[in-house]
Amino acid sequence: MIASPTVENYLKAIYLGGAGAAPPRRLMPMGQLASALGVAPGTATTMVKTLAESGLVEYEPYTGVALTKQNVTTRYDVIGHAGLYEYVARSPYDMLNVLGAVFVLAAVWPVWRRFGIAFAVFILINILPPLSAGGLMSAGRFSSVLFPAFFWFASAVPARHRAGWIAAFAAFEAFNAALFYTWRPLI
Repeated sequence: MIASPTVENYLKAIYLGGAGAAPPRRLMPMGQLASALGVAPGTATTMVKTLAESGLVEYEPYTGVALTKQNVTTRYDVIGHAGLYEYVARSPYDMLNVLGAVFVLAAVWPVWRRFGIAFAVFILINILPPLSAGGLMSAGRFSSVLFPAFFWFASAVPARHRAGWIAAFAAFEAFNAALFYTWRPLI
């Protein structure tokens, strides 16, 4: 099948809907796909059947659709074709994961200088394997427990600003917990 813009849009919507082939694999309901693309459910089903016949997706009637293992579009391909703004607009929860990962990775050098190499290596050992194995999935959770980064941040923030930062971080963590415990695809 020739990769037309319509085919790319369907594959991108399936990927962004969380139905990639990487574990844990879950099927995207057809109604969710149709609403993401702004088409009627029957139109989405017809197109998905065509994509399934071409081997681009796995379709289970009355259940949903997922990308095949040989056709997993990476988030970098989505960003490359659609742009960073569209990716963030379609996956705002992933941006929270990016912020957590970038924070702890940016803190490695200051932690090394202030507290020593052991704490910097601790951060790297705990954040790099998950990032390399699963991308951004759960990066926010992994980064939220890397205490050396927060020790450094607490020592770098002036005392008069600490109460505001503590309140902001507490509110942010409460927001993340609410999304997590209500089964939103955050981290």
